[in-house]
Amino acid sequence: MKSISGYIDDARRHSNLHSNNAVARELGINSINMTRYHRGHGLPGDEIMIKLALLGGNDPFEALLDLNYWRTKGTDAETYYIKMHDNIHKAMDGIAA
Repeated sequence: MKSISGYIDDARRHSNLHSNNAVARELGINSINMTRYHRGHGLPGDEIMIKLALLGGNDPFEALLDLNYWRTKGTDAETYYIKMHDNIHKAMDGIAA
């Protein structure tokens, strides 16, 4: 699974943006929230996560799965998100073969 900072870094590279502030502007959020996300001190909502994934050339479905995994860290639900992630990747690998 990718980290939130990985999604932000992808958005900068893929969209040719030179800073996290530029990513924040593209997403329509303030730079303080972007800094918090990048440092792991908060998580975006679903709509922002979808925009961030698309800005970085990532699959928004996987991004939402990752987001919900991060939200459930330390709970019983965490295990289910890990299994969903693994099962989806196994299925996709089977389709690609």
